Amino acid sequence: MHTLVAKHKLIAGLISAAIVLTACPAGGTPASTPALPPTATVEAMPTRTVAPTATAAPTNTIVPTGTATPTLIPTPTDIPAPTPTAGTIDLRAVDWNAFLQNDPQLDHPDMPDIGNPDLGPYVAMKPGSGIEAGGYALTANILYADLNDDGAVEAVISLFSGGTAGNIGLLIYATAPELITGLGGYKVYAQAEVGQLLVTQPLYGKWDGNCCPSGYNETRYRLEGNKLVAAGRTNQGYPEARVPTVELFYQMLNNKQYRDAYDFLSPAFQAANPFDAWSAGYQDTVSIEAQASESAAADGPVTVLLTSVAQSASGKVTQRFSGTWTLVWSNDASQWLLDEAATNLHQEMPLILISLHSHGVRVSLPLVMMPSYSCPPSTGVQPPRLKGMAPAALIHSPLYLRAMCTCEEI
Repeated sequence: MHTLVAKHKLIAGLISAAIVLTACPAGGTPASTPALPPTATVEAMPTRTVAPTATAAPTNTIVPTGTATPTLIPTPTDIPAPTPTAGTIDLRAVDWNAFLQNDPQLDHPDMPDIGNPDLGPYVAMKPGSGIEAGGYALTANILYADLNDDGAVEAVISLFSGGTAGNIGLLIYATAPELITGLGGYKVYAQAEVGQLLVTQPLYGKWDGNCCPSGYNETRYRLEGNKLVAAGRTNQGYPEARVPTVELFYQMLNNKQYRDAYDFLSPAFQAANPFDAWSAGYQDTVSIEAQASESAAADGPVTVLLTSVAQSASGKVTQRFSGTWTLVWSNDASQWLLDEAATNLHQEMPLILISLHSHGVRVSLPLVMMPSYSCPPSTGVQPPRLKGMAPAALIHSPLYLRAMCTCEEI
């Protein structure tokens, strides 16, 4: 009990700074590792009955955006208000600010008022509940949904951190009202879907900043008695995270962090290109700059424009070319991985020649078309020595053109 109160007082000292914090530094790491929703069931809380005072019903559900000001979305309208019967109360009519402030099943740490009218008192689950959840109750934006198909709605109250952590927990009340269970988490977003509680939380890769997770986890819960039971779980990547993933890959290559960059490649790509052979293709690389962008198709590959500077016997050689990367989502790494590439070097040949001539070098190209990373039939698109097999590690290097050219002094 004393330890939990001390924890909340420590949070109070951080909230003032967290209120104005709206973003994280690029390339940073999460302030803390997000907790996934528990797979085990949550034990029920003791029951109690309180007669609340009726007030106007809230109309919105909260979606925290990682800032001190929550973002609101409409509350689902397909759940009709239940008809109160003897011994039950319409949860929509509860004065939740007053009720939560006096609910003996909760702790009430002394936390500062952060001046948001949508927020109620700061409350926390008691240590004996086995649930670590505490925050400012979003009493103006409560989710009402029937989570056990008994014809009566439950109230799902989000607990807001007051800062960039967003919602960090949930309280679930049944008619009476009585607290039946809760849920802790990080940037938690809850919504009702077909008689279940759908809880979404972010997934962070090793290199993700707190502001920008690569993906998200969705867990579906059903209410059985006074317990939340996980009915299913899925992980997905944000498509918007693919472009920065590709750019970070080339940034690591530029910094000669080859082992870290190699971890951005899919298992299939790594199996075809062992690390030693793959990294050897960059031994003469001086620098690599990449500009990545989404393709026209929403689910298409990421387009990349590369400028590579390599050291040769005659001096530095600059090459410019383009290509695409197809990415796959990895549940194990919680990030996108580069899986399959295709080059379009012949389209950038004028730029290459101009760049090389500007460095005093003449280029003689052999009569071999550039190979494709996607491994189409070998005829006409791969060097005969490959005999239709997957491209060698050298082909995956930005220095492949240099290896296929003869550089002569002008």
